[in-house]
Amino acid sequence: MAQALEIVCGVFVAQCNDDKFAHIDEAERAKVVKECTEAKTWLTEKMAQQEALPKSAPLVVYSKEINAKKETVERFCKPIMSKPKPKPVEQPNDAEAMDTEGEKMAENGDGPSPMQADLD
Repeated sequence: MAQALEIVCGVFVAQCNDDKFAHIDEAERAKVVKECTEAKTWLTEKMAQQEALPKSAPLVVYSKEINAKKETVERFCKPIMSKPKPKPVEQPNDAEAMDTEGEKMAENGDGPSPMQADLD
């Protein structure tokens, strides 16, 4: 269980540093890193407390507590790190832009009339 928590935290922290997730706000990624760091610190402290006790002493942390912490981290981090990239804004090419502008001008009557264009 302890290893599973460490792996989950490691994956989320690695994603925060990956360019694929650069579209996620820096503040949001910092929250993910903070949550994972706190979970790892909690686990390290519990394991150190357990190591200090004799083998016959009651457990300091149970696997269900570690699993609950892992699930808490996942519930917090997954929605943030699962945000999709925004779709790129389509830019019309120059020829299409010109056609569209000409059509708009003709529709609005802003452009020269065909007769005026011939006179110039």
